[in-house]
Formats: sequence, structure tokens, C-alpha cells
Amino acid sequence: MKKAIIIFVCFAILGAEVFALEKAAGMGALGGVTFQSGEEGTYADGSFTRFSGGIFGFFGFSQYTELNLSLLYKAISGGNGGSSYFTPTWALQVGVYGKYPFVLSDKIVLFPTAGLDFEWSFDMDTWWSDLWIRAGLGMDLFFSETMFLRSHLIYGAAIPVTYVEDLGVKVGHGLLVKVGLGWMF
Repeated sequence: MKKAIIIFVCFAILGAEVFALEKAAGMGALGGVTFQSGEEGTYADGSFTRFSGGIFGFFGFSQYTELNLSLLYKAISGGNGGSSYFTPTWALQVGVYGKYPFVLSDKIVLFPTAGLDFEWSFDMDTWWSDLWIRAGLGMDLFFSETMFLRSHLIYGAAIPVTYVEDLGVKVGHGLLVKVGLGWMF
């Protein structure tokens, strides 16, 4: 009985150490472009481009899952000659992603990733919120056993979830690039 308890405690400690090294947290910068269309009317001629940039934080519960929180500054251009029709605004983005890592060396890990982001705009008078469905590729470049540079190149579809009068926004698509510094613990 004592032998079984000792073996169980050893495996529990070993398992806790391995699991602990799979957790990660970090922060960085992001930028993206979205191509969307809407009804011709007061604000646009039917198509516009949305640019966004900001900061993000991430937390990985394991090597297969990641939560993201981002603060974005968004601006739209479109219509006649690319002139601006909208006041820029800030948005909050919350996302959850799954990933599957491929270890290429002791310094480089590549991972395909897919997930959902909800983007909530602070100015709901002329902006709308989107549900993003995204997939892409990420890479971790390790500087030490615990510190790494994480980058993402993700493409997705933006599904509008709020209505803005006179705009009639339709499903859009776009690219998101993220680069951040992270730590394993």
C-alpha cells in the first residue's frame, strides 16, 4: 500500500510539472484588414475596407488551447475615391483558439490554429460588432526554455451580429497578423 501511494505521489508531481510547462501567457501587437460590403446608401457605395491595429494578451491553458483579449483601434475607408465616411472607434475582441503544435526543433514550434473571436465596437451608432471564424498558422520561436516570440497569420470571415441603420453590413473577410512575447510557466 505504501509503495502504491509513493508511486501515485511521484506521478502526480511529475504530471503537475509537465502540465505547468504547457501553460503560457504573453502580450503583443496586432494588425488586420477586413474587406466588407453593405447596402448603397447614406454612408457607403456598397464596399469598404476596415483597418485595425492594437494590442493583445493571450493565455494558454494547455499546448492545444488559447484565450485572447485584444483592444483594437479601427478605421474604415471606402466609397467615392476611398474617402472616409466613418469616425474611427475602439473595439474589444475576445477569442478562443485551438491549435496543434509541431515541434521542428528545440527552438521552433509551428501550429495550425482555428477559433472564434467576438469583436465588440464601443461606438454602436455607426459601428457594428462581428463574430469572426478564423484559421491560420502560428509559430513559437523560443529564446530560452520559458521565453518565446509567438506570431500568427490568420484569415477569417466576419459575421455582423448587430445592425447599423442605413448600412446593411454583409459578411466580410480579412487577414489578421499578431506578434507577441510569451512565457511558459
